[in-house]
Amino acid sequence: DFGDGTPMQTTPSPLTKHAYERPGMYPVRVTAVDKHGQEADATVSQRVITMDPTRRNDKEPLGPPVAYLEGRPKTTVPQHAVTFDASQSHDCDRQPCVSFLWDFGDGTPNVTTKQPVTQHPYAKIGHYNTTVTVTDKHGQNASASVRQRVSPDMPYKGGKNVTPGTTPAYASLTQKQNPTHSFQNVAPPDKTLPARTGLTQRHLPPYAGVRSSPTNAKPQQNVLFDASESQDYTGDPPVEYQWHFGDGTPSVKTNKPTVEHAYAQPGSYPVSVTVVDKYGQPCSASLTQRVQDPLNPKIGPPYAALQSQPKQTKPMELVDFDASQSHDYEHKPCVKFVWEF
Repeated sequence: DFGDGTPMQTTPSPLTKHAYERPGMYPVRVTAVDKHGQEADATVSQRVITMDPTRRNDKEPLGPPVAYLEGRPKTTVPQHAVTFDASQSHDCDRQPCVSFLWDFGDGTPNVTTKQPVTQHPYAKIGHYNTTVTVTDKHGQNASASVRQRVSPDMPYKGGKNVTPGTTPAYASLTQKQNPTHSFQNVAPPDKTLPARTGLTQRHLPPYAGVRSSPTNAKPQQNVLFDASESQDYTGDPPVEYQWHFGDGTPSVKTNKPTVEHAYAQPGSYPVSVTVVDKYGQPCSASLTQRVQDPLNPKIGPPYAALQSQPKQTKPMELVDFDASQSHDYEHKPCVKFVWEF
């Protein structure tokens, strides 16, 4: 079962290929049948994406752009041009925005530019809320604002220590009663951070895989379950593993990809692991663990295991599914494989 609604396939070989038409996460199942006609199942989750350099899945809706704005200098005087810079704005693909609408907050007409940097002088002292609305190539918008200060500072002409050819100090008309703060070459900037808005993060789900050793255990023998091939979409290991051993014992959570478990009774146990990546997203994989009593051997069900390569693929790209680790209770290869994609 390839998980995409296509008809199930039956093969005598443990290897098969399948291509997916659309992006998505598909639960793939193989049923291994041994020479005695007994069955066992294993599953993996196959991720199919259309990937761009920013790892955005085209099946997901487009996110809004990010708007960023900074004014320099943060404090100015009337008729002195202020440089407003929105060059760090970008769309959901981290590409530059294509249009910038400027509202300077002083009643002057709005200005639209294709460049992310513009200049504007203010005629009067005051505090002005300056806003830029960015538009990306998808026609989506986001806005950011800064508060621009225009002060009444004037060049101070009465000082005796002004060297000819140098820039005179500035004195605030409202601060002359406090000589400690009367003179400074640059007016103190407002302690505000550049505006930033519209930021969204998109993360694809992780990949989960699990195997066990030994595949045909004895009662009270520790079985090593290994999910180390699991990974998130950036290739990093998951941060949590939730284990269900299929024998009624409590589930176990670990921060490592391996765990050991012993079964008290012979039987065939459905084991599953749910991995959780650093973004809090889960994904599961399963296998069938066999436990056989060596003093009372019986024909038991087979062991089924399934892997896929590559773990992440694109639409119409073939995926190799491998159930060759499946075997019957005598460790002989299974004779039939029913694939459900």
